[in-house]
Amino acid sequence: MSGPSFFQTVMGRAFYEGTMPRLAKAAERIAVGLERMADQQDIYARLGGREIVLVESPDGKLNIEVRDNKGGVITVTLPDVEKVEEE
Repeated sequence: MSGPSFFQTVMGRAFYEGTMPRLAKAAERIAVGLERMADQQDIYARLGGREIVLVESPDGKLNIEVRDNKGGVITVTLPDVEKVEEE
């Protein structure tokens, strides 16, 4: 085949300088997301299928809810704590 190699063409440069770095970054984000999902699944398994959730009740108090995979819920109301507002 005669002519320039792919990397020497305008399209080749755009691919190697633009598309490839974006693909690499996207693959890295996917890998990080999969690692986080695996960590969450590991924590969930260690809790025996239970989920721990921090919720705010209608009266503004913070509660910890422990939910099992059968629909059961245990609610623990936290003592009054100073609420920190997000910026």
